[in-house]
Amino acid sequence: MTAWLLATSSPNVEASLNLEAVTPQQAAVELCFRGKGESIRFEMIVQSNGKAGNNRSRQAGEAKATENGSCPVRNKLGYAPQTQVSAHLKWWVDGIEQPEIEKTLGQKSSDTPGLRT
Repeated sequence: MTAWLLATSSPNVEASLNLEAVTPQQAAVELCFRGKGESIRFEMIVQSNGKAGNNRSRQAGEAKATENGSCPVRNKLGYAPQTQVSAHLKWWVDGIEQPEIEKTLGQKSSDTPGLRT
């Protein structure tokens, strides 16, 4: 499941946040930007919540959007059965905040309140 969102301030910039299962207990996270050399700043939080526990990691940085796609984040992560994994992206194009993107993988555990789907 990939989402390409058009930046409101710069119609030439697109962000792609991809979160998908590669095996029953492993996920791949990929963040890419397409454009024409615009400066991008991003903050991404990846969380896993389930019966085996909770985990949260944060990645932040800067990138230049390219026509072929600049992908500053490409990670794989393991997770236990009955775990929900989510990725939340905040990003800015040339200093202007863009719409946030969120992706979720897995099922919401009944004993893990407060998760967004």
